Amino acid sequence: MKIFGLRLGDIIVFAICLAGLIWSYGISSFGLLNGNTDQLLLRISSHDNEWVYPLDKDIELDIEGPLGLTHIHIYSEEVWVSNSPCKNKICITAGEISKVNSWIACLPNEVFIQIESKRTEKEEVDETSF
Repeated sequence: MKIFGLRLGDIIVFAICLAGLIWSYGISSFGLLNGNTDQLLLRISSHDNEWVYPLDKDIELDIEGPLGLTHIHIYSEEVWVSNSPCKNKICITAGEISKVNSWIACLPNEVFIQIESKRTEKEEVDETSF
């Protein structure tokens, strides 16, 4: 039996290949094999202290530095700085971060913000280590 010039076996092979393609796309896009389903953490370091917050809760923070308060937002697993006493405001123009190992730094106010994965905190080596 032929449909559109294809045999039944051709259609079955095509369907299996299409299912495999969709499955592999889902695995790579959603990180099921890479362990990206771990909880993401936000580590904030100041000139004299360090804090860790879960990235899945909506929080507003004021972190004190030598120049004053840096205002940080955690919302929908994204983090950004909305106000800082530094001169150039580069930390504000950095925008939102949401991926593991991304960071924002306010060097004049000595505030460093980094997203980490609970599992990959000390286990993996990234490309910036070399």
